[in-house]
Amino acid sequence: MLKIGHLLFYAETLHVIYLILLNSAKTHLMGIPPRKEEDLTTMAKNILLENLHFPLVYAGQGHFKLMWLADFAMAFNGLFKVIEADKLKRVIQFMINTSYKQNHVFTSYSNKAGFDAPYSRADSLPWLLHCVSQHTTLTNTKDLLNANRQKLELLLSGYEETYCDKDGLIKDSVVGDWIDTIKRPSSTWNNILALYTFKMARHLNLKTAVSLEKLEIKLLEQRYKDGYLLDYFDSAFSSLDSAVLALYLELFDKTVRTNLALKLKNASNTTSIPCAIKPALQNYPKSITPLVTRLTCDGYHSKACWPHLGLMYLNGLRSLNIPYTNELDSIEKVFWKHKNFVEVVSDDGNFFKKILTSDHSFTMAAGQYLELISA
Repeated sequence: MLKIGHLLFYAETLHVIYLILLNSAKTHLMGIPPRKEEDLTTMAKNILLENLHFPLVYAGQGHFKLMWLADFAMAFNGLFKVIEADKLKRVIQFMINTSYKQNHVFTSYSNKAGFDAPYSRADSLPWLLHCVSQHTTLTNTKDLLNANRQKLELLLSGYEETYCDKDGLIKDSVVGDWIDTIKRPSSTWNNILALYTFKMARHLNLKTAVSLEKLEIKLLEQRYKDGYLLDYFDSAFSSLDSAVLALYLELFDKTVRTNLALKLKNASNTTSIPCAIKPALQNYPKSITPLVTRLTCDGYHSKACWPHLGLMYLNGLRSLNIPYTNELDSIEKVFWKHKNFVEVVSDDGNFFKKILTSDHSFTMAAGQYLELISA
């Protein structure tokens, strides 16, 4: 492994870069490959089954032909509807074993090892715990949890030491999360997941040093303003992705979540695709936008719309008993437009045209869709 600044280069990194460039070239030349299924439910199920390459679930079929932990986790409830619980258990066990060997939860996995692409992220351990928690709940068994309690507590302790301050908030120096083209310091996305981590730890009876109640109070004090969540440390920007996450994970009380939902509804109406959420309402400053990002995919997380975030938002609305039929219809039209479950689109529903372009047969979108329509 070679480290240059925050970037980490593994043997797998070169393969990922090659696949990204190859898929982008194909997409520019030929568009997103259409699938042949006659309904979206069947399409989503087939995508998830096709993306299972044991012990991995690929994140997509264009350039994400490896497993990203966060993608697997956000699709988990949908995956559970089409893949046997024991197979999913073995995928989770593979990630736990691989991470435990290095006392580090990786962002990505090949069938031989874990690696961080393009850098270490603070949302990896939270999503691993989410998988364990969801598997435990959905199977109504504690076999996976009990077999790995010691390993999970070690990984949780490493997470606290590496990423969190004494109150459980993410340190200002931590910049890695799912928006892997922007260096957001102590992003609210990561802080929402920190809160969720300690909530899950209590639920799973795992040892931590953080007070869940005090963390929630501090997080709301620092990041919740006028019905919005702020995007990152010392920022006045409103964050959409973290609000979606809070709704999806059912964090904070119902009043706060309802306020977040109303703000998200107003923000999503600024595009021609209501509810295919943009992570942010504005461009990120150059100080946290790497040069490579500006050259290859500028605006990927502030101008493009992400259907999987929109579906997470709708799953959050469902938990609040807020109707979402019109918003779901708008996202389904995007999938039918491309005859595929795509990663990202522009305001008009076409694929987002930069040097780098959208992936397709995208696990997160297919999994979130199945979770929503099968509820």
